[in-house]
Amino acid sequence: MYQSTGQITKQWGARGKLDLGRRCREWVAYAGVKSLGTAKELAETLGDYPVVALSESSNTGTQGRAMEPRSRSRGNTITRSEMGRRRIRPEEIIELRQDAQLIFASSIRPMVCGLPLDYRRRRETVKR
Repeated sequence: MYQSTGQITKQWGARGKLDLGRRCREWVAYAGVKSLGTAKELAETLGDYPVVALSESSNTGTQGRAMEPRSRSRGNTITRSEMGRRRIRPEEIIELRQDAQLIFASSIRPMVCGLPLDYRRRRETVKR
């Protein structure tokens, strides 16, 4: 068990870290991430998803000299574009609840989940 990905890199090197990540594909869990570097790696691993951005604008204008007939124009524009957004940003990973975990498993999509309720209750009674 490691406390940070930096410890893995320090012990096994960058290549060893990648190999270890490929071999541990049954499941890997991250909890209490406070390192921006680790949070960035996790956000990059989770990737992006497409979002639609809409932009609306309108304009009006008048053209002509004083005391002469003038012309007016009016226009509206709606622009629709698709862009990528991180599934979870590094800041959001750092700000996850203390009991939240990011779990990467081989047969399912990554998920965020908390500690089992029984464990949470035991922790609360110990604090009192």
